[in-house]
Amino acid sequence: VGVIFIGPIPIVFGGDRRWLVIGVAVAAVIAVVLLAASMYPDLIGW
Repeated sequence: VGVIFIGPIPIVFGGDRRWLVIGVAVAAVIAVVLLAASMYPDLIGW
């Protein structure tokens, strides 16, 4: 099973659904972090 990430979109080879869930979760976490960093720059220290 291989997963290739193009931006936040995971492309799953092998049909294992948990990798799709993991990919979406990772993308969501990254999006939240970037949003928080842009709204509250002092929060993370950027």
